[in-house]
Amino acid sequence: MKPLFAALGLAMTLVHAVAEAQSPAVTIDIKPGVWHALAAPQTGKGPAGPVKHLTPAYHPPSGRIYMTGGDYRGAIIDQQSYRQETWSLSIAERMAARADPNAGWRLEYPYCGPKDQVQPKHPDFVGWTWDSKRNVFWMVPGVMEIASENCPGESGNRASDPGFLHYRMMQFDPETRRWKDVSGKIGDATETWMSVYDPKTDTIIRFGMHRGSMSAGIYEIEGDRWSFATFGRNGVGKEVWLRKEYLAADLERRHIYAIDGMSGRLHRYDMDKRVLADLGPVPNGPNNQENYMYVSWDSAAKVLLWVRENPPAFHAYDPETKSWQALSLASTLPNVSARGRVLVYDPALNVTLLMGGYTDNPHLFLYRHPPR
Repeated sequence: MKPLFAALGLAMTLVHAVAEAQSPAVTIDIKPGVWHALAAPQTGKGPAGPVKHLTPAYHPPSGRIYMTGGDYRGAIIDQQSYRQETWSLSIAERMAARADPNAGWRLEYPYCGPKDQVQPKHPDFVGWTWDSKRNVFWMVPGVMEIASENCPGESGNRASDPGFLHYRMMQFDPETRRWKDVSGKIGDATETWMSVYDPKTDTIIRFGMHRGSMSAGIYEIEGDRWSFATFGRNGVGKEVWLRKEYLAADLERRHIYAIDGMSGRLHRYDMDKRVLADLGPVPNGPNNQENYMYVSWDSAAKVLLWVRENPPAFHAYDPETKSWQALSLASTLPNVSARGRVLVYDPALNVTLLMGGYTDNPHLFLYRHPPR
């Protein structure tokens, strides 16, 4: 493709992406800088109880947030781990019926799907990202487990069954509400979590181990193949650990942010150069464990939001000033602080959703960052 047409094509892609993000013409009124508390859904009406490892992703055409995998209480096979449902939440609908804990929630796919269909088999923490070219979500292993209770026709083995697929790249179509098996080429999936779809290169990016080194795995969708970019050492000469951490993508600037909980350092991945930069230590130092650094990119404020579960803390990182700002976890309920282990930004409503936790959390929380 000639440079001019390539530039025009990229420009149209970006315009389309922005239009999609702004498509739902709905606003909600919440006070900036304070977490707005709402009741969490009841069991069987949404992810309930202690909620963790549930992966969220925003759906631009509908303005809903889709969630899959993870651990929580459910109405079908009442175990907490490796849930097979897919849920969606409309924050606008939830705010419109504030007294109803189940408002806005919708079951998109049941725990045990129809016999003539396929679905992921016990996803725990997996990649889950919206593909704006094909209008589907991708489910990218990830960690997939086994369970003591299973659906009819589903074995307790680490192997695929006719309707329940183990360690496969899969798509979910929100219009037809059906899963599709795509590929058995999953790269080095063990102990990895989030994935990011890149509309510019039509690839999926995931962080994890490759041949003993922490790397970015890049899945070329049309070619059905993986390539890898090794991270190397961090700014103090130690190995980077980002395989189980949240990823936050700033697609406008072509960056992916993640915090290494083991070393307590913020990293930024350049999606074009395929290079990881160490941006220095985070406030309060390392967590000394993985899987607890929850970040999201606020595309309105142009800041990275970071919620830390232990010790509880909330910060914003400004890439322009290269500085951290301590923020409050105070909520609209007296003596109730925001907490959770699921974090996602809604660009149409300009709010960040926080929910779940290692213990039962009766609330979900909404936050709007103050304008500059």
